[in-house]
Amino acid sequence: MRTRILRSVRWAGTLGILGLGGCGAAIDGLPRQEISGTVTMDAAPLPRGTIQFLPAAAGAPSADSAAAIPEAGATAISVLITDGKFAIERARGLVPGAYKVQVFGTDITAAPADVSPGLEPPQPKETIPKRYNTATKLTAVVKEEGPNTYEFQLTK
Repeated sequence: MRTRILRSVRWAGTLGILGLGGCGAAIDGLPRQEISGTVTMDAAPLPRGTIQFLPAAAGAPSADSAAAIPEAGATAISVLITDGKFAIERARGLVPGAYKVQVFGTDITAAPADVSPGLEPPQPKETIPKRYNTATKLTAVVKEEGPNTYEFQLTK
């Protein structure tokens, strides 16, 4: 009888722990936050691209001078932009702190459809000015209390 009760308790505990995986909590124990937002280029939604959030380096300027550097364990996150929108669920999200933001976009229609055998196809053309990616000054501050919704309005 006692064995049957213990077995039931173990199963209930196991199912309870497995059920928590779908609740959006980070499995690494970090206080990750959900992130979402929009990216426009010359007031039009960016059709497709990638946005990256990189932990700010110590002493790097941020949009909020009081923002702390993300805690240890923070990693860079990259997410697709579709029709001007992006979102990162909490389980994969960012820990609170300051981040450098890079936006990339490519024009896949500019690449030729057929390439001669043995030749490398040309790289797709980057459509976002360097000042928003490799030479970015864009920043975001992730707050523990949220909401963490950002609007990046880019211009050519």
